[in-house]
Amino acid sequence: MSYNANMNAGNHTKNIALCGLFTALTAALTLLAVPIPGGTGFIHAGDGIIFFSLFILPFPYAMAVGGIGGMLADLFLAPVFAIPTLIIKPVMVLIARLIIGKGRSRNIFRMSLAFLTASLVMQIEYFLVDLVIFYEATEVAIGVALFGLIQTAVSVPLAVLLVRVAPKQLLIPKENP
Repeated sequence: MSYNANMNAGNHTKNIALCGLFTALTAALTLLAVPIPGGTGFIHAGDGIIFFSLFILPFPYAMAVGGIGGMLADLFLAPVFAIPTLIIKPVMVLIARLIIGKGRSRNIFRMSLAFLTASLVMQIEYFLVDLVIFYEATEVAIGVALFGLIQTAVSVPLAVLLVRVAPKQLLIPKENP
């Protein structure tokens, strides 16, 4: 069954509702953040939920979950990052999707590689934002990026675990693009 065939009115309504739910869950779990020492970011479960949404929702909805959910949290945690996050998180979803593939492979290695790569690119993007917004010295921005790896160490295993333990009925079938 093709993606277009899945986009009937019932599925569209369901996808919008799930998108709203995952967006709120992403924002809430991001807001339950543990600050990284020195004010260099946060450790949270929000990115794990964003990656998980890629297996529950069609691709454009998962991108919306990442961008809007992350941005909503940033409006409370670090408002200066709200707009960059609205761009960075959907790119993170895009990278994960490109590596996982249209079939949404549930292979642990492939998921881990996809989520890790997407997270590392996200760290580079935030590194560049730090340089532009705060005119931080390269050494400081590198320190921020290194502490960001702690965030990756939380979100990647969480997302892999959620996908692996989720009931198959909840996941988008592998053959759907």
